[in-house]
Amino acid sequence: QLASTNAKDSTRHGKSGDDLTLTFTSSEAIPAPTVTLAGTSVAATNTSGNGTLWQATYPVADDDSGDVSFSISYADPAGNAGESKDESSVQNTITLDTTTPTLSLVKLESNNGDTTLAKLGETLTLTFTSSEALEFPSVQINGQVAELQGSGTDWSARRHMGSAEPQGPSTFL
Repeated sequence: QLASTNAKDSTRHGKSGDDLTLTFTSSEAIPAPTVTLAGTSVAATNTSGNGTLWQATYPVADDDSGDVSFSISYADPAGNAGESKDESSVQNTITLDTTTPTLSLVKLESNNGDTTLAKLGETLTLTFTSSEALEFPSVQINGQVAELQGSGTDWSARRHMGSAEPQGPSTFL
C-alpha cells in the first residue's frame, strides 16, 4: 500500500513536508528488503517484529515532482529471490506537487460606470488566473465570502454590495 500524509488526499497527492509511506507484507519471514521510494533508497522497517510486515517512509522534498515510483527487492533467509514489486502492483498513483501556485491577471472591478468605484446595490467582481489548476479556491471580498465561478486556472468571484459595507477601498483575500 502506498500512501502520503497529505491532508487533502492521502491516496493521490503529496507536497513538500508530507511523508510517503509504503507498507507491504511478505508470505514468510525475510531479511530486510531493498526499497527505493521516489527515486531514493530508503530503509524498510520490520513493523511486525516477525519479518513479514514492512514499512518504508520517504519525506517529500521541496524539489520533488511527478508520479511516485517504487521498487521492492527481497529474498528469503535461504537466498531464494522473491518477485520484485513496483508501483504497478498498487491500485493508486501518488503525484508529488511541490510548486506553490501563483496568481496573475488579478483584477477587481465593479459594474459601476466607473469600474474603480462601487456603491450600494452594485457588484464587485474579482477575476484571476492561476499558474496551475486550483480546486475550489476560497475568496473573500470586504471580509465576506464571495460567489465563486470558474475551474482549472480561470476564476472569478462576485460580491453584491449590501448596506453594511464600509466606505473606502475594498479588500480581497
